[in-house]
Amino acid sequence: MLCAENLLNNLQAQQRFTIAASSEATGYTVDRLANGRRHLGDRFEPNNTNTDVTLTTRCDTLRAADFVALDRAGNHRGYRYQLLGSNDNFTTSRTVFDVNTIPTVPGGRPSEAYGCVTDEGAWLKTFTADAFYDWRVTSKAMGAGLKPQVVGLWVGKAWQPTEYLLQLPLETRGYDLSYVTAVSPYGWRGKGQRAKPRSGTLRLGFPSFADVIMYERHIEDLALRGYPFWLCWQKDTAPWRSILAELPEGRTSLTVDTGWSAVYPTVEVSFIEVEPAA
Repeated sequence: MLCAENLLNNLQAQQRFTIAASSEATGYTVDRLANGRRHLGDRFEPNNTNTDVTLTTRCDTLRAADFVALDRAGNHRGYRYQLLGSNDNFTTSRTVFDVNTIPTVPGGRPSEAYGCVTDEGAWLKTFTADAFYDWRVTSKAMGAGLKPQVVGLWVGKAWQPTEYLLQLPLETRGYDLSYVTAVSPYGWRGKGQRAKPRSGTLRLGFPSFADVIMYERHIEDLALRGYPFWLCWQKDTAPWRSILAELPEGRTSLTVDTGWSAVYPTVEVSFIEVEPAA
């Protein structure tokens, strides 16, 4: 399962959506809500403490969604979040889900009632797909002196490629070791803190037109333009290992692979983790 789409990202919206918060603090405005930058200093935060905070997007047409994510570094764990939909700017609305307490420890599955917390502390949840003109995430009052700090929020339609046409190489547990190195005039080499972003390759086939449409949306329209995407390659066995990934530099193209029982177009999509935790 992967999701690059985000109905709360003001750049993806391209001025077709209206994205608003019930309040926003100076320096932590709603344009920081969904920019995928993964840093606590680049977050959304409301003005008021201990009050409900709503984050709303008004779409240009009916927009489907079945996936929500709150990125690590935020203070969402242990608190209550709701997702609502409406077709009349919330004159009336329907509750899509209401999670009374987001879990505090890694585990669970995105499809379960309380969702999944990844090993980095991000929270992922899937739900039955629905479509609305208006989507709203509500962070319920957190207690005296407290207010939500949202480092990254995604609401969108995820893609779950047909299982038997999804292949992953053994390097799904591979890493690209990264660090800063300084070399003295005498040859002494000093290394900075080491990071090990997870990386791999997705090999995708398209037995249906729906798969082609979802590939074009998530990979060609969004990921190839630099948007990160959530990737959960073990959504039933170890979803807590899900990562926020992006496409590295290189070539991505559709080819015809005659190795299948029928001739399907296939594509190999390399990925690398975005800013792995230390």
